[in-house]
Amino acid sequence: MCPHGRPFDFFPNTAVPVAVEVRPNSECLTIFEHPDEAVYVFGPEDGSIPRAWLSLCHRFVHIPSNHCLNLATAVAVVLAHRQMSRQLAGKEPILPLGEQLREHRGPVGPTPALESMGWDGK
Repeated sequence: MCPHGRPFDFFPNTAVPVAVEVRPNSECLTIFEHPDEAVYVFGPEDGSIPRAWLSLCHRFVHIPSNHCLNLATAVAVVLAHRQMSRQLAGKEPILPLGEQLREHRGPVGPTPALESMGWDGK
């Protein structure tokens, strides 16, 4: 939970808070049009988004599924759908796989915490 009482104050005024939760009248992710400046709000795995936060959300979307999804999976599904939707709309390029998976992770340095647990980095 965010310790700040007004979490959306950290975003530009043009941000569109989108609650991802099963609710009556929520939009189905399958046909959801993602706002360009969306800020996605996910609830905890064992509960719901707090009412105070829901009252600040402009859009509501649910993930069509026959089973419950954990938080990490829900975030991955929504963000993957956003990227694919933007690609199909011509807002983002569709890159060849070799280019898509190239990401800079910075130089590999010492990892004392992992090394102390016996991880050799291979």
